[in-house]
Amino acid sequence: MARRVSSESVVAGTICDRCGGVMRCAVREAIIEGRLRSEIESRCATCGNGWATCSDGPDDYVRSALLAAHGPSRLRVAGGPFDDDALLLGLLRRYDGGGLFEVKSKVTEVRTVGCIGTSVEMELLARVLRAAGYSVVVDGPSPGGQTGDTA
Repeated sequence: MARRVSSESVVAGTICDRCGGVMRCAVREAIIEGRLRSEIESRCATCGNGWATCSDGPDDYVRSALLAAHGPSRLRVAGGPFDDDALLLGLLRRYDGGGLFEVKSKVTEVRTVGCIGTSVEMELLARVLRAAGYSVVVDGPSPGGQTGDTA
């Protein structure tokens, strides 16, 4: 079985809100127990100010940092129950949680040009679609984070 991305990380910098120094900011996106998890941990080398946060689902800062460092991945549907838009619509709606019109647009996107996101986001979506009988292809840069199927 091909190795799949289960986490990706990058170290970025941000400005310390306490002293104005540069904070080292480690960001990570991972698949944990079948769900997307975003994590940020920061520490200022100048004053020691630090914090950490994690959340289920995507985080805009984490997503932006990973896309800037590693580039996007693209998921395309290569085969499966193509005549069943309702199945694909339901899967994407559960995965993304978006509104009906937003998800209808994503169905068209996945079937034509492909869906774009971080390598971890696309791997999680690929797992959802594969479990429903779809054949998918995920193209993108080699991840700089950890690899391996952990979910």
